[in-house]
Amino acid sequence: MALEEVKTIECNRIFYNGKLQPGFLTYSLTTGKIISIGKEKPSAKASIYHEEKLSHSQLIIPGIIDPHVHLNEPGRTSWEGFLTGTKSAVSGGITTLVDMPLNALPPTTNLANLKVKLDAIKETENGKNKLFGDVGLWGGLVPNNLDDLEDLIINGVRGFKGFMIDSGVAEFPMIDEEYIAEVFDKILGIQAKLDGKDDESCSFVKEIALLFHAEYDTNNNTVAGCCTGAKKFSSKTTQKDPTKYKTFLDSRPDDFELEAITKVIRQMELCLERNGACPKVHIVHLSSAKCLSVVKQAKITKKLPITCETCFHYLVLNSESIADGETIYKCCPPIRSDDNRHQIWDALLNGVISTVVSDHSPCTADLKNLDKGDFMDCWGGVCSVGLGLHLLYTTFIKEYPAISSEKIWKHICEWICENPSKQIGFQKFKGFLKPDYDADFVIVDDAKEFVIDNKKTFFKNKLTPYQGFRSSCTVIRTVLRGINVYSEVEGHISDPIGKCIL
Repeated sequence: MALEEVKTIECNRIFYNGKLQPGFLTYSLTTGKIISIGKEKPSAKASIYHEEKLSHSQLIIPGIIDPHVHLNEPGRTSWEGFLTGTKSAVSGGITTLVDMPLNALPPTTNLANLKVKLDAIKETENGKNKLFGDVGLWGGLVPNNLDDLEDLIINGVRGFKGFMIDSGVAEFPMIDEEYIAEVFDKILGIQAKLDGKDDESCSFVKEIALLFHAEYDTNNNTVAGCCTGAKKFSSKTTQKDPTKYKTFLDSRPDDFELEAITKVIRQMELCLERNGACPKVHIVHLSSAKCLSVVKQAKITKKLPITCETCFHYLVLNSESIADGETIYKCCPPIRSDDNRHQIWDALLNGVISTVVSDHSPCTADLKNLDKGDFMDCWGGVCSVGLGLHLLYTTFIKEYPAISSEKIWKHICEWICENPSKQIGFQKFKGFLKPDYDADFVIVDDAKEFVIDNKKTFFKNKLTPYQGFRSSCTVIRTVLRGINVYSEVEGHISDPIGKCIL
């Protein structure tokens, strides 16, 4: 009989059963699963048994899940990669992330490309696994891959993302409304075909989500792609100073997001009329408060299966504070006004927005064109994987000082642990602290300050707008399947144990 190694951690504040409360978390280091969690100390029996009691200022939350990360491997690994991206993730309490198809070469849009991606994941780094945390995969929606979706689902892709505006890279073309209607019907057909099959690989088929980068060029100006530099602009735009952030902001107005989301919702309603059902839809990186009433009506009044996310940078940053030439702040959709930021916060608290993600979209320093300072001719994207908990918690307690610590942590756990888990279909084994779930958790000290230093970040290109940001909490330890993969004192695990979840 194999020896089993078990550990119990006693803590005054553990987030389980929907609230922060005292308890004992017991898990197996052998199986990587939670054995029990509750207020009574367990009488655990194991060949090897450990006990630990945390200090009063420390708390335990589920492992964070970031479902929107561009790791860019294979193809653009000078921008990022599985090793550096997951190393950064676990340093900030993220135990699982989901890789976006965009910016990898080739993108994950068909089975052959998926196999290239998986080969890249399996490649070792100095003879070792290069995943510090677990990684899931999104697939892509491009105009010619309807017939590839079923193979991708069978092989473990969790859903598909499409762009309703120029993506900025030629290998990932945008899709139109006609295509959206077709893909809705296609996914329903695949779900009907695979649901109930005696095949574990198809068990999550009902959870498949369709994700949309919801910007639509209402001006027909052929604006700059989401990531690349200037292409063609209206005469009104080209007369403006490109080093002014407002020039870029004006080029991608709120109406772009509103029109795109309205189109998606219209297609959801038409799909329901045709089929009596509609696949799950998720709006990625919502930045405009003008879209909130439309999303709320669709989600709450019309009961459509739609969710949406926002990003840490839309909750922390505002357009008024962006100085001339500071292209480090460029992203699409853009960072908007401080009033807009407050409305996004309110939508989170009211449940209109359900998740907060990094949309970590890195590039090399030369593509940011920092010396030139031209917002219209540089790559867009904000680096922040692994920084999100610091940004979210610190801004939350500043913006809402009257909300209790218990409620703040409840909201945070819902936004970055539980709801992302539900979104990607991992809710039966990740995102919650429950018996038989993966023993993924984070020990946080919310009485200890942490200062973001770009030079000390772990992602490949250390370009963030958060230099010097003073966080009101510190990640003490990140645990993946019962194993410490990062600690404030010891650093990262020497032999990474992350897996690709398919």
